[in-house]
Amino acid sequence: MSDLVLQSIVVGLIAIISALVGGVLPQWIQNFENEKKLKREKLETLYIDIENWFNNAFNIFYLQFDLIFKGVIDWDGYSDICIKQKPLGTHKKSEMTICLYFNELDEEYKQLLKSVTDINKFINGEIRQAYIRGEDVNSFKALHQEKVDFSINNMKSLQDHIRNLAGSLSK
Repeated sequence: MSDLVLQSIVVGLIAIISALVGGVLPQWIQNFENEKKLKREKLETLYIDIENWFNNAFNIFYLQFDLIFKGVIDWDGYSDICIKQKPLGTHKKSEMTICLYFNELDEEYKQLLKSVTDINKFINGEIRQAYIRGEDVNSFKALHQEKVDFSINNMKSLQDHIRNLAGSLSK
């Protein structure tokens, strides 16, 4: 092969590499930065949606239900509060966001959802039946508090995980 052909090949390769570095690499970096920004925005929305949903559930299943334990309201009063309570945030939207963008949060989210559902079932199952039978529902107070504390811990764990993900996206 002549020197001229070899020089042409080398110059051609350098031109191709320069085009890739000059054109493709900046586009790739821009796409990467845009994806990080989108994910961070999704995490912020997810955090707020989950917090609103959990605070609504906490209000119903703990703060309002505590009024029954204290004898301030009866079961009908509690039911009225539950009916009037407007949901703040939605866990369905959160599920979708986790499914599409943050699979690593799925297990903790499901654990939180299950713990809140368990409180609801406990209140509307065992405690409600005891209330209907005229039994003292305060005998359930310690177990109710245990379930609430478990849910709070699940919520804190999920929030910490979301904060850590958001922090890693801002670097």
